[in-house]
Amino acid sequence: MLLLCSNGLTGSALPDALAPHTARCKTAALVVTADDQYKAANHHVPRCIEDLRRL
Repeated sequence: MLLLCSNGLTGSALPDALAPHTARCKTAALVVTADDQYKAANHHVPRCIEDLRRL
């Protein structure tokens, strides 16, 4: 599954809506779309990774 996000999975409605679709997924791709910083320097990436783990 590929999820595009700008600042992570904010609020509870989005993760709740995604959960049934991601339950069987074993891998995910993280694409932070709103920032021009490289992923290693992007401050949203660690939070987005945790958001994906919670799904």
